[in-house]
Amino acid sequence: MRAVVRRLFGLGLLALGGVIATLTLIVIVQLMSRSEIVQGRQVVLLARDVHTLLVDRQSDVRGYLLGADATAPAPVGLGDVHLDRTLEALRTGMADEPDAQARVDALRVLAARWDTTFVAPALAAGRRGDFDTARRDAVPGMPLADSARAVAGDLIQRAMRRLALRDRSMVVLRWSSAAVLVVEITLLFLIMRRMRARLLGQADEMFQQQEYLELQATQLEEQQGELEQQMQVLQTLTSELEMSNAELGAALSAADRASEALRDRDAELRRTNARLGRLFEAAPLAVCAVDAAGVVQRWNPAAELMFGWAAADAIGQRLPMLPGTAKLPNAEGDARSVKTDVPGMATRKDGSTLEVSMSWGPLDEDASQGFIVTFTDMTDRKRLEAQLLQAQKMEAVGRLAGGVAHDFNNMLTAIKSYSQLLLQDVATDDARHKDIQEIDLAADRAARLTRQLLAFSRQQMLQPRVLDVNQTVSEMEKMLQRLLLKDITLSTRLASDLHAVRADAGQLEQVIVNLVVNARDAMPDGGRLTVRTQNVAIDAASAREGWSFAVRPGEYVLIAVTDTGHGMDEATKSRIFEPFFTTKDRHKGTGLGLSTVYGIVKQSGGYIRVISEPAEGSTFEVYLPVADSAATPAGQPARPAARGGSETVLVVEDDDGIRAVIKRILERAGHRVIEATNGAEALRICEKSADSIDLVLSDIAMPEMQGPDLARRIRERHPDMAMLLMSGYAESASQQGDFLGDGVEFLGKPFSPDALTRKIRHILDGAA
Repeated sequence: MRAVVRRLFGLGLLALGGVIATLTLIVIVQLMSRSEIVQGRQVVLLARDVHTLLVDRQSDVRGYLLGADATAPAPVGLGDVHLDRTLEALRTGMADEPDAQARVDALRVLAARWDTTFVAPALAAGRRGDFDTARRDAVPGMPLADSARAVAGDLIQRAMRRLALRDRSMVVLRWSSAAVLVVEITLLFLIMRRMRARLLGQADEMFQQQEYLELQATQLEEQQGELEQQMQVLQTLTSELEMSNAELGAALSAADRASEALRDRDAELRRTNARLGRLFEAAPLAVCAVDAAGVVQRWNPAAELMFGWAAADAIGQRLPMLPGTAKLPNAEGDARSVKTDVPGMATRKDGSTLEVSMSWGPLDEDASQGFIVTFTDMTDRKRLEAQLLQAQKMEAVGRLAGGVAHDFNNMLTAIKSYSQLLLQDVATDDARHKDIQEIDLAADRAARLTRQLLAFSRQQMLQPRVLDVNQTVSEMEKMLQRLLLKDITLSTRLASDLHAVRADAGQLEQVIVNLVVNARDAMPDGGRLTVRTQNVAIDAASAREGWSFAVRPGEYVLIAVTDTGHGMDEATKSRIFEPFFTTKDRHKGTGLGLSTVYGIVKQSGGYIRVISEPAEGSTFEVYLPVADSAATPAGQPARPAARGGSETVLVVEDDDGIRAVIKRILERAGHRVIEATNGAEALRICEKSADSIDLVLSDIAMPEMQGPDLARRIRERHPDMAMLLMSGYAESASQQGDFLGDGVEFLGKPFSPDALTRKIRHILDGAA
């Protein structure tokens, strides 16, 4: 019964939903029909507007031409905005009828053709007053206008037929929807009526069942009293059982907690053992576990790599890499069970030996259970320590050489300047003239010595430019041949695609000459000497493994000088770049040739190394970094003649002797000289007499204010004032290189009076 009612109720809801859907469809159809009818009426109105515009246009043109009044306003052309907008709106309204759109486009073409071909010439003739010509020009266009009106009339008929068709479609759709709605409402009424009958019958059945249930309820109340008595007995038994269960549950919980704790501890121990095992296997150091007798129990992959024995070969054997087990703590009776950094020698499987550092500790609290031993390869550390000691030694010697050269150059400046001033004052036939010349030559030799010291300490001023090394070697080949003995054969092997380098041309030539001379001296009985160039790429791996010192990876140009001489042992190779170290006899060498090469190469950003064995000859390899641009051809600037002048020069020098001789040189050349002993005094003089000072000549190394700082402050206040910095210790100038080239130039000590006056003349003429 209930299932039938539910089905009827479902059918009623379905019928009600259909009614609602039909009503919604009727509303939508009504709205669509209204929209379609409105759109159709708009299309009819637009078609009629187009026809009316064409008729009005034709009437206006005829009236204007028949009126024959040139002063009357001429009709507006067919291509005005109103007609175009109307035609465009008409075309949009007939978007679903391609044929009608084509008719609209044809109408637009006919109207434009009529206006352009006939109306425009006729109106133009009418404005000139020639109405006969105007009517004659307009008459042929009347059929075209009639055709346009016919097309417009056809469009009106099409729009009317379309509107009527839509009206009929909408009427049929509305009546169809209404019929469906009537059928659905009737069906809903029948379903509701049948449902009402079913519900009334079900209500009668429910009343009968209620009477039956009331009778059974009375019987149940009687049974409930009996059950309550039985429940009291059961509750007593249940309380006793619950107490027993609670005691049993407590015991089981305690047992579960103990079991869980044991499982957790076992799992943690397993994880710890697994982690320790992974750490043992992945350790970068060689690690092994040995028992108290030194027998290997475990052997990690790093130990395999270091010593060459596989784990299968090492386990079960006494430590295979040591001559014995004397180093183990138990064997020598050492009471300490932990030791670190114990030095020793180990033997690889191939028989080679290496220095190692060992550390060990007991495997368990009881040292008798064995030890865990780690080995560290000390080869790289020893090599790095040797590199550091060599670098520190060379740096210390370089600083000492630079300091000596600084003080010595100041003295040489005074010696050379005074000697040349004396040469100018003493006649050539005077006996003292030759003595003074010897003093001047000795000063030149001492100056060359200081330049070599500065080259080694990397403190000389360089003038780097992009060079072609092959061109430099080729230009020097004849000169190098003259330096060699007759029984020494010189050959060059120059790479055809050699990159350019950035270096000082004169210093690069000095490097090549010194290496060739050194090779010549190593072959007193003759031999072969080869100069080779090559492009070289040093990668990170090669930089770490192929050199005894740190090298920056990159692209380099290699200059290799190879001889077949007597070669060198390791002790000699470790000292060949030290200043004053030489293997030649006394008075046959200064010991500065290779140290000069070392300083020039390092200051140029390159590297030098020697490959040599006794009786096997030597190869000196110079690596210079590749330049970013192509090489430029070398050129020698013309040397200007020394001339004086009448300009004013401010000389800033803290050394009284140097300042005095500079003043004497400049005054003899005709200059007016103002003296200052420090930078602060020079700034005060510039503030008072800036307009009268043409050039400031200042030493670089001075107390209180350095020369570059003085140049910067003077250039800030007087940007047009010329500056010339001088120094016998070029480290400061190279550190302050940003000032050079910005109206500030440099002159190295010692200098001659001729060089000083020429430099000042060059600066003043360039600033003029």
